[in-house]
Amino acid sequence: MLKQLEKYDSFLLENAADLVEAYTSVCKTLMRLLSPGRFKRLHTLIVAVANDQCSLEVDPISRLLVFGYDQDQKHGDVFRDRIEYLKQHLGKRVISKGNAHSFDLLKDTVELDALR
Repeated sequence: MLKQLEKYDSFLLENAADLVEAYTSVCKTLMRLLSPGRFKRLHTLIVAVANDQCSLEVDPISRLLVFGYDQDQKHGDVFRDRIEYLKQHLGKRVISKGNAHSFDLLKDTVELDALR
């Protein structure tokens, strides 16, 4: 797992420009596909990127999101030991949520700014 995240980090660094270009293109394509009245359904960041009002950047720190486990798994020895092992080796790069719907990219990764 640790080596895999290192590979992801390298990929993000080496391909940052291409990733920014691709995501910017997706934002612009979404704007072209939707009629103006439906823009309200898009996140303001997507609209801003599509209109060249802001630019994207790649965060070179990959994360491990663990989700879809129940209370029994959360408190079980094997699962708890595995999560603790990952957190011990990866620190705040591990985000665990029993319910994937409670995951919020911005809120859950704010603490990771300190890793840079």
